[in-house]
Amino acid sequence: MPKRNSAKILSILMGLIGGLVAIFLLLASLFPDLDLPTLSDLLNRQTGEVIVQEETQEADESTEVVKSEGAKLISLTATEANTQAWDLLTANHQIIFQEYDFGIFIEGINGLKGDQNNFWAIYLNGEKSLSGIGDIVLNEGDLIEFRYEAIE
Repeated sequence: MPKRNSAKILSILMGLIGGLVAIFLLLASLFPDLDLPTLSDLLNRQTGEVIVQEETQEADESTEVVKSEGAKLISLTATEANTQAWDLLTANHQIIFQEYDFGIFIEGINGLKGDQNNFWAIYLNGEKSLSGIGDIVLNEGDLIEFRYEAIE
């Protein structure tokens, strides 16, 4: 008799878990503004593909965040030579990104994610960067900017 009861309990638990997963996926598809993953996101995601930095360090005086007319601009200045741009950015801000074969793609900074109309562009010393964030090495005094821009 105890084996039958545990089989029933296990069956009920599996049904509840399946029902919760179905509800979660339904909510994700009905309310895309909630930023819940879709079934295709869950199936396509590999371990470690998306990482959100949970803890942020205090921004030092070399970090300046400027908002203008609804646009977002984050300016960082390297205080020493051979500074990795990625390290400077992640030390001062919360980053949502994906890593691909070609490098790191920034999806969001400080909770502001790119969408169908906007993305985070990288500028080095005022010029739009042709390199990805993982490939940029800064010299002392270099200015790197992350601008939330409209997709053209």
